[in-house]
Amino acid sequence: MPLQHSEIAPGVHRLAARYENWYLLEQGKRLTLLDTGLPGNWNAFVSALARLGHSLESIDAVLSVAAVGALDEIADGEVLDVPGSPRVIHAPGHTAGSCALLLEDQSILFSGDALVTLDMTRGRTGPQIIRGPVTEDADMALESLEVLKATKAELVLPGHGEPWREGIESAVRFARGGAA
Repeated sequence: MPLQHSEIAPGVHRLAARYENWYLLEQGKRLTLLDTGLPGNWNAFVSALARLGHSLESIDAVLSVAAVGALDEIADGEVLDVPGSPRVIHAPGHTAGSCALLLEDQSILFSGDALVTLDMTRGRTGPQIIRGPVTEDADMALESLEVLKATKAELVLPGHGEPWREGIESAVRFARGGAA
């Protein structure tokens, strides 16, 4: 099944599968891949790259916001020297290494699994944290929502679910049980 493609903003591409999103940051002819989807979607990903005029060789960096393994090597607030120049925002809870990435100049927050708009385990939609056995520490995940809120991002691009275009502040309010 092909990945659905949409250009969210200049140089920001969303490739959507049934349950997860892949994102590409494009700067010139170079790419940063955010998250990597599931192995079963690999061929669809390569095809989507080709439709965009790219190949695997165009990818300079692959970043996983769900579980950055070496947090001691990537500082909170660090701007990464990769296409798109995202700023790292540590947001533990889903996993100890969960983080988000912020494109400050476009006010876009890639929230990964720290804040999603689709809980695949329960089928619920709308901004929320993922709860249950796939989340290491739900209380910490709730605390991390405040870190995300502080970015004041206008657009939230989650690892699972549809983009949230009403801003991170309303997404956090919704995730905490209030009205959006």
